Amino acid sequence: MKNTITITIILLFASVLTFSQQTKIDSLMNVIKTTNIDTIKLNAYTEIASEIMYENPDSNKWLFDIAIPYAIEKKHDVTIASLYNNRGVSFGVNSQYDSSIKYLEKAVIYFEKVEKAKYGLSCAYNNLGNVYREKGYYNVAFTNYFKAIELTKLLKDTLLLLPRLDNIAASYFYIEDYNNAKHIANQSFKIYQNFSNSYHKVNNLITLGAIYEKLNILDSALQFIENAEKISLDKKYNTVLTDIYNTKGEIYKKLENFEQALQNYEKSLNYCNKEKDNLRKFYPLWGFQSIYFIQKKYNLSEKYLKEMLFLADSIDNLNFKKYAYKEAYIFYKQQNNLKESLTYLEQYKQWSDSIFNKEKFETIGELSTKYESEKKDAEILKNKNEIQLQKAKNKVLIFTIIGSFILILLLVTIFIIYRLKQKNRINSQKIEIQEAIKQEFRSVLHTELSSQIIPIRYSLEDKNINDSLKKEIENLNIFQENLRKQSSLFYIPDFIDTTLEVEISNLIINYALNNLKIIKNIDNRINWGKIQPLTQQNIYRITQELLNNSLKHSKPSEISFELVQNKNFIKLNFIDNGKGYNPSEIVQNFGYKNEILARVDFLKAKFTDQSQKEKGTNLIFEIPMKYGKN
Repeated sequence: MKNTITITIILLFASVLTFSQQTKIDSLMNVIKTTNIDTIKLNAYTEIASEIMYENPDSNKWLFDIAIPYAIEKKHDVTIASLYNNRGVSFGVNSQYDSSIKYLEKAVIYFEKVEKAKYGLSCAYNNLGNVYREKGYYNVAFTNYFKAIELTKLLKDTLLLLPRLDNIAASYFYIEDYNNAKHIANQSFKIYQNFSNSYHKVNNLITLGAIYEKLNILDSALQFIENAEKISLDKKYNTVLTDIYNTKGEIYKKLENFEQALQNYEKSLNYCNKEKDNLRKFYPLWGFQSIYFIQKKYNLSEKYLKEMLFLADSIDNLNFKKYAYKEAYIFYKQQNNLKESLTYLEQYKQWSDSIFNKEKFETIGELSTKYESEKKDAEILKNKNEIQLQKAKNKVLIFTIIGSFILILLLVTIFIIYRLKQKNRINSQKIEIQEAIKQEFRSVLHTELSSQIIPIRYSLEDKNINDSLKKEIENLNIFQENLRKQSSLFYIPDFIDTTLEVEISNLIINYALNNLKIIKNIDNRINWGKIQPLTQQNIYRITQELLNNSLKHSKPSEISFELVQNKNFIKLNFIDNGKGYNPSEIVQNFGYKNEILARVDFLKAKFTDQSQKEKGTNLIFEIPMKYGKN
């Protein structure tokens, strides 16, 4: 999905150094040179850093090199933190994200030392959230945003809280959770109505415009974005105009007004070129590429596609890579360039997995946070023990043993959790790859081979039909029907516009044989509309594999299939009266291992195999019910 929105709060928004700003900087430098009062000097350094933090890091390095040693010498933690924070912002707005994170994390460390520095600490966490979001590490971004919000609530500063909420809404937008994004952005919108027009209010309107566009509520989307455009032109908020015109382009594209869409993308691209903003340039390029692709102007579409790919490969942004590689895969597939198409499909899968890999985020973010917390607790405990050592050596020894035992237990627990999540991630990737391959096979079986059989059959029917030709036509019809049945084995519903109950019924029809009786019982209490589509997809695949295995190996005359709700899980019972098997001898079977056991692990389900040789198949699955989006 295309994200044309880049919500950037004022601490991460690049501005041009004006004449009045230069005058202010000169005045502050004069204060530094003429005063001997440390506090005044330190405040002057902080103010200058705030004025120039949107410049290229190479341009404002001179101030950092002068101010930091002085602030460290005076042991003024707030000034040190502010200088690190502003330096981190400078790297962030210039897309040097790793350096930005390094300086912002140092800012957090120094702000945390000062009890009254909640405002600065809130800003540093918020800036970290912005940088991680731009890199595509959304779980880490959310963690930092929520820390910023908690601190902002303590300050009781509504105007500071609103852009924090907008950042969270924008992050939900990026991960395509548009309903959550809409809910949070609308909350901010209602509060903004009590305040005058501002940069943050414009960002909120842009966010809402982009969200409503994705939800296909186009009249409201256009109203939000035109309101944002009017305020921005009036207030000269030029840096957000590119986001506004990108979003307008998307709206007009959905309205099939391609002329208006192209005009807005052109405006956006002009602003990006004028400001030399390569980061935002990606989206208007995407807009041009998509419209020319729709219009079948493939030469122009490929031109902009190559520019997208160049930016994606040169900028540290996971989203750009994911979107560019996906568009390249679609484009070259349409052009029948199989080699290029498969190359970009592999790259798209790689970067898409990197963005939405929950285990990766938790390893980087949550486990890192736990480790740092444990390390700090250990240091505090160590200091206390040193004090107590002088009073009671025996007590210290006991506390040390207990503390060591707890720490070891925690580390072992974390390691076990990590391995389980790693196993779950591997199973998830394995399942995704299997589904992609099956979809390609289905396309070949159902579309390409079937399309070649139809003209042959009609050609035969046009000729003088004799018994031999009748037999050939009959064989072709049988072959085509078999193709249809085989292709259905590779079909996987999205379970957005359908339910597992409906698809299971359709599936059973494909397995209907004269000598096979299939009894199904599906609990009508199950609310399939609320259960995650991904959960339903995996239950569907398990059922399909069970039917395949039963017909292929067990040769039953009767199959009993049951889905019932039991407290907080769905119970799947599968029984046939065929040959049966010894469960310990079939674990390494490919379908059993990759289609059943892998999905059981992925669903965190409980699985019992009570099958016996000569006594038929008897399988029980207890699958936790998961509600909402995947």
